[in-house]
Amino acid sequence: MHFFPTPYPDEILYSVLARYSVRCGITSYQTIMESIFGKCSSRAGQCKYFCVN
Repeated sequence: MHFFPTPYPDEILYSVLARYSVRCGITSYQTIMESIFGKCSSRAGQCKYFCVN
């Protein structure tokens, strides 16, 4: 991950992730999750957090 937006006061995580995906030009949920957490399974909500430091 090259950068992550600084959350605005009272901003929810969904909004921060949405801004991140727009700024990176990412349109796929799976690509967003892989970018943030590392390798993910193909089913939404079942990410495997391999590369989190």
